[in-house]
Amino acid sequence: GRTFTDKELIPIVAEKFGKALIGIDTFNIRYGILSAVAKTGEEQGKTSAQMLLSAMQGTPASALEIAHTQYGRRLLNIDVARRLGIKPKSSILRGVHMVRSNP
Repeated sequence: GRTFTDKELIPIVAEKFGKALIGIDTFNIRYGILSAVAKTGEEQGKTSAQMLLSAMQGTPASALEIAHTQYGRRLLNIDVARRLGIKPKSSILRGVHMVRSNP
């Protein structure tokens, strides 16, 4: 077989699945993902530095907690929301960065 890029694969999965897709980063959302909460670079750096410091001080990797985003950037692809018939209330959209799909 051949490999697919995210740009090629996400629209195929979205069409076949027929439901909302949720992501974790800022660049894939433009390919047909409905929403994402993306970590900022600052948060990723701080989290990884804290985990590395813990590991260097003797904490086994298996004991390090799974990191969750606290300050992530909330994203919504308005083209996908419209296509799926999703009409979020304005109160939900407060603080959400809205993007459009790439043509």
